Amino acid sequence: MAVTFYLFTRPDKKGDHPIYTSIYLNGSRFCSSIGYSISPEKWDDEKMKVKHGASNARKVPFNTINSRIAAISSRFDTLEANNAKLSKEQIKTVVQQKSRTHQRSMALSISSTISMLSSLMVS
Repeated sequence: MAVTFYLFTRPDKKGDHPIYTSIYLNGSRFCSSIGYSISPEKWDDEKMKVKHGASNARKVPFNTINSRIAAISSRFDTLEANNAKLSKEQIKTVVQQKSRTHQRSMALSISSTISMLSSLMVS
């Protein structure tokens, strides 16, 4: 499973470009917005994250956006480590899932990830 992050080519109304994730699984590709946008000058293509000290047009700081990117990467690393076989709909659920404390910390706990993994496993 490969998880990458990139900027969508078309900007939003404020001039920022939506950040997308692309996930390759079992020969299929799934793409989805992570829910944040950033201008291309503030995006590091090589590191696939927002540059230090930057914020988007809505004043969301780099660390909040990068935490979301890290949480998505971590979820899929955990799923891959447990040999999970997911459908596209289940991948979408994982990408778009927000924990109860998402708005404060943007982090997903290990126990939540394991619970989610158990409920999403396909036999």
